[in-house]
Amino acid sequence: AGTVTDRWILHNLNETRAKVTENFDKFEFGVAGHILYNFIWEEFANWYVELTKEVLYSDNEDDKVITRSVLLYTLDKILRLLHPIMPFVTEEIFGQYA
Repeated sequence: AGTVTDRWILHNLNETRAKVTENFDKFEFGVAGHILYNFIWEEFANWYVELTKEVLYSDNEDDKVITRSVLLYTLDKILRLLHPIMPFVTEEIFGQYA
C-alpha cells in the first residue's frame, strides 16, 4: 500500500504522464517540457524525495522497500517521459542505474 506520500507521488505522476502525452500528441513539446520540469523539481525533488528521507531512515523495513520501489518506478517513468526531449541524457542515466 505504501505511505500517503507514495500514493500522492504516484497519483501526480499519472496526471503528469497524461498531460505530457496529450501535449506530445499535439506537438506541443515546449508545454510538455514545462509540465515535466515542474513535476520533477516541484513535486518529485522538492517534496517527495525530501519527505521519503524520514521513511528511508526509519526502522520500518516494509515501508522502506515500498518507498524505494516507488522512487525507482517514478524515476523510470520520468526518464521515459523525458526521452523524446533528451534522448542522450536519458540513455546515459538508464545505463547508470539499469
